[in-house]
Order: sequence, then C-alpha cells, then structure tokens
Amino acid sequence: MKQIPDTNLVFVHITKTGGMSITRYLGLLHKSTDHFVAKDEQHLLGPGYVRFCAVRDPIPRFVSAYKYSVHMAKGGRFMRPVRDFILEHGLGDDINHFVRECQKADFPLTDELHFRPQIWWLKRAKPQIVMRLESIETDIHIVDRLMGREPQDFPHVNEMAGATLDDVKVEPDEKTLAFCRNLYREDINLLGYRRRKGEAGAEEAED
Repeated sequence: MKQIPDTNLVFVHITKTGGMSITRYLGLLHKSTDHFVAKDEQHLLGPGYVRFCAVRDPIPRFVSAYKYSVHMAKGGRFMRPVRDFILEHGLGDDINHFVRECQKADFPLTDELHFRPQIWWLKRAKPQIVMRLESIETDIHIVDRLMGREPQDFPHVNEMAGATLDDVKVEPDEKTLAFCRNLYREDINLLGYRRRKGEAGAEEAED
C-alpha cells in the first residue's frame, strides 16, 4: 500500500491492474513492496484512512501476468518460481501450453504475486473505493475529487515497453478459459465480471 502525502488516501496496488499508471498519475514512486501491507503500515487499515484500488477482468489479467512472466523470463530478470517453471519447461510461446503444464504439475500458480486472485488484496486491505481498470480514466476522478484537485491527463505506463512478444500465443482456448474461471471464481463472482456473449468461452449473460 502507499499513502498519498498530506492526505488520508491510501492506494492498494493489486498486481496487473494498471497500478503503474495509477502510481504515475498520483505522482508517486513505485516500489515492489507496495503490493503488500507492511508491518509499519498497519495503521493505514484504520477507519481514519480511505483506501482505494483498481480491479480488472480476471481473464485479461491472467493473460497480462503470463506475458509479463515470459518477458521477465526471457530477460533473465527477477527470477521467481513461475518464471523458472516457464524456462525449465519451454513454456514461453503459448499460454495454453503453459496452463496445461501448470495443471499437469499441479504448479502452485497463485503463490506467484502476479497470478494471485484479487480477492487476496480486497480481504486484507478492505478498500472502500474499488475502481475498474476498464473505466479507470473516469473512475480515477473520484480520487481527484478527494484530493481536491482538477482531473489530470491519465498516463498509460507499459511495464513491457520494448518487449518482443509477437511470436507468443496469448489467445486463451476453451480449456484455458475454464481453468481461469475456476482459478478466479471468487474474483469473478465478487467483482461481477462475466464473459461477454459471443466471446470465446462466453457464458450466458446473467441479469
């Protein structure tokens, strides 16, 4: 988490939900520890603070996490179990192959921060304001109003700028979509995301 200086506003940074862009928008500096509630930040969970976050459709978020992991693995940076797994098994070219191998090996995917369900942050930080990445350019104005400032131009920061992933298949097939729906069932139910009718793996629209 990160407090905006001179305010009671606290940004809860959920991975792969546009957090880098939000951090830039707020004029803050990003640190890897921002994804956690540090011991010296426990007071920020109190009633005197307004916590906010952005969430994202779990399927595109999963795809983004896979692309990011492949990018990091190819660059030999920030090695973590999931990126080692990608390298060891040659899983950097097809998201569907990656999912099959995770299933076969019973790989603990959600132990990896970028693949962790969003509910993990929501339960721990209990943000009062939940924005959506899909509408962040307007949703972020809620924070602007609380800061007492005029809306700014929202930046889009690409963590993988310069990455060459054109040869990587990232279109999830039916089995991968089913895997993701099961993996992120709580996120989907709590946050209200549904696959659109006519989309690959779509479920019937619910009223």
